[in-house]
Parts: sequence; structure tokens; C-alpha cells
Amino acid sequence: MIDIDKDINKAKTLPSKFYLDDVFFNKAKDIFINSIQMICSENELKNISLYPISYFPEYLNESLVLSKKGKDFYCMSNVCTHRGHLLTECNSNNKLLKCRYHGRTFNLNGKLKQAPGFENATDFPSEEDNLDHNSIYNWNGFLFISLNQNKKIFKKLNQIDKILPNFRYNDLSDNPYRNEYIIDCHWALYCDNYLEGFHIPYVHKGLNSDMDWTKYETHILDDIVLQKAISKDPENMISYGDENGIYAYYFFIFPNIMLNYYKWGISINIVEPIAKDRTRIKYIIYNLKNEKTPSNSSSSVDIVEIEDQRVVLNVQKGIQSRHYNRGRFSPDLEKGVHYFHRLISERIN
Repeated sequence: MIDIDKDINKAKTLPSKFYLDDVFFNKAKDIFINSIQMICSENELKNISLYPISYFPEYLNESLVLSKKGKDFYCMSNVCTHRGHLLTECNSNNKLLKCRYHGRTFNLNGKLKQAPGFENATDFPSEEDNLDHNSIYNWNGFLFISLNQNKKIFKKLNQIDKILPNFRYNDLSDNPYRNEYIIDCHWALYCDNYLEGFHIPYVHKGLNSDMDWTKYETHILDDIVLQKAISKDPENMISYGDENGIYAYYFFIFPNIMLNYYKWGISINIVEPIAKDRTRIKYIIYNLKNEKTPSNSSSSVDIVEIEDQRVVLNVQKGIQSRHYNRGRFSPDLEKGVHYFHRLISERIN
């Protein structure tokens, strides 16, 4: 049992045992089962009808497949209903899913088409012989899925639309830049660091020179944290928002997705638990047309990413000390971390 006081003025952070003990790492699996996860953009699947995915492969070990039939997208189990063989392991433009083990085939909507050897089976086929479906949601051209069948959870993304109703999603690149990092830390530590701008003047000298840290804002939404950074230079200001002077909008979608809106487009971090001290960071950049991601500067997103990783790795080492258990929140500067810790404690208790 871990409690986080609702009053940030009194609250203490998650104890070190949350990050270090297997029992809490395993309890957090339910958080991800009931979460929404971004897979890719709709445009990336223009010439693909089948797109296999793993839903946190080392963590939940769930193999799924996205399929496209006409304008409709489906998210289904990638496991044959006969003997559990995987159906597809690579992208393709096939019109059917065919099991290579015993030849069973499925339509792109998951319905069983043929089952060799079952001609004399009674009460066959049944609904159980079709592929199970998972919830899928197309949000502004980005495909989100969930193992939870409650589709209402996707509606929380609409909070972002209310803040940025004029963003030009149709102008985003069809060919994003992708990278992956494997870092030896707990997944929540990486999120903790993202959820506060408190560290910016101490860790990100280049970024701090671009934004006015004294005007940094944190807003708590429903399972989403929004951080707003104010630009010092008019050249770096966002033009598509309803507010003036914004350098970036940082949206954190609980428990592990980071959508970062800049003048030039969007960067996305997806945090995937592998083990209690090992995490994969999927890093994606979608540029707006005629815009380039700033590079070769001390404030470029790749430099900031490495600076953040160094800090998180040092925290991973520090929380293992017998001299540390838990700390206090800055009431003014760590509202996002406090909300994140409260959501975790509510989900695992």
C-alpha cells in the first residue's frame, strides 16, 4: 500500500521501494492494460494492409496486428485461434491473415475464413474461432489502441483538441524520424523527470536560454498533464495556438506518452517498461511541411534528450541508497509529478 497525500503541501513522493521492488513493478502491469497507447500515424500505413505490433513485448507479451480494409482500421489478436501460432511477423499488403502452422485463414476484419481439417467438427465455427478485437481510435490521424474495451478512455485525448484546435495535423510528414533508446532505469523515473520544469535551469542550459523559465506553467487535466513553456525569441514562438509567446506545449498522457508541440511540428516519447531497471524510449518526430527540426544547437531536442537521460540514470543509482526513501514535492514546481504519483498510487492499491 502506497499513499500519496492529495495536498501537495504535505505530500511525499513515491517511496524508493516502488522503483526497486518486483512486486510493485508487476502491480503496475494493470496500469498499462487499462491505458491507451499510440502506435503510428494513419499516413504511415498508406501502402500496408497488415501491421504487426507488440504491446510492450517484454512486459505484457501481447502480440497484436493492425489491419486496414478500405478506410477502416482494426486491431486484433495476432494469435491463431487453433493452436496459438503467431499469424504474421512483418508488414505486408496481403488480403488475408494465414497461419503458417495449419493453414487457417482470417479476413482482415478478423473473421475466420477457412479452417482446413475441421470439416467434420461439430458446432464449428463459433465466435471463439474469430480473432479477438481490441479498441482502436483514430485521433487526428494518429492510431491509438487499448487492451481495455472501454472506448471512453480515448475521449480524454479531446482535451488536447480544446487547447490546440488549430494545429495542422494534415500538414505533418508521412515519413517521421524514429529512434529508440534503452536506458537502465525504472520507467516511472523517466516520466517523473519529464513532468516538471524545475530542473531546466540546472540541467538544460541551452533550453533555458530559449525559454523564460520564470513563466513556466503546469496544468492538471484528466489523466493528462500540460506544461507550457514561454519563448524568449519570437523566432521560436508557436503560431498555431490561441496564446502568444508559447515556445512549446508538453502534454503527458498517463501513464507513459509524451506529446510535445513546437513551432516546427511534434515530437513524441513513448516510455515502455522492460524490467524494473530497464526502459525503452521510442522517440518519433513529425515535422510540419516546410519546417525542419532545429539541430546543432544546445537546445535541440536530441541534446535535451541525452541531458535528461543522464539525470534519470543518476536518480536510479541514488534511490538505491539506504539513506534515501522518499522526498517532498515543491508545491509550486512539481504539480505534474505529484499528480502522476497520485494516479499511480490509486491504480496499484
